[in-house]
Amino acid sequence: MAVWLTSHLMSICGDVWPAEQDGGACHWEGRAADGARLATARGEWLRLAPLVQGDGHPVVFRPALRTFPDVAPATDLVARGAPSGTLLSAVLHRAEAPPELRFRMTLPAGLVLEPMPSGALDVVDDFTGATVGRFLRPWTCDAMYRPVDALYMLDGPVVTLRLNLPDVAFPMVALVQYTVVTGRPPAPVPPRMEARRHEYAGLAN
Repeated sequence: MAVWLTSHLMSICGDVWPAEQDGGACHWEGRAADGARLATARGEWLRLAPLVQGDGHPVVFRPALRTFPDVAPATDLVARGAPSGTLLSAVLHRAEAPPELRFRMTLPAGLVLEPMPSGALDVVDDFTGATVGRFLRPWTCDAMYRPVDALYMLDGPVVTLRLNLPDVAFPMVALVQYTVVTGRPPAPVPPRMEARRHEYAGLAN
């Protein structure tokens, strides 16, 4: 049901989503609590782990498509791999579903999360200022095909997706999409400057 609802609401709204693909820039470790490894343009991996009740054992439909049932009251997660990242959909079935979804983020040394005016969260190289990954602005839709107000909140390593649920028609979907930021590759960093980058990352930690 959660997979069908997600696909139905996306198709009705006419949005174009990345093709489904296993592996690539996203690797789920197993349970929801174990999280997923997400690639960055710097060649390193960050970890995104939903904070759920219980272990969150998956139901695997295909290697690139799985659900985590009952991660919170009246809430399921649908995870779909994409060529450059992942789409993680929270399906809120009824009014008792919580208005917040929380994720623990583990970043490699030298990378930080920065909120963007667009509502996105950028993964930024703290030394060069380059964006190496991005959590796009949350996409939401309720049963009346209306968007629902949503924003990211940062509290240390925890990212919270906060939803404005009053007057929402259930069921609804809230989607978190991560993508590696592509485009013009950054200029090569001189070896001496690269050594300083690692010194800087060590001091930052």
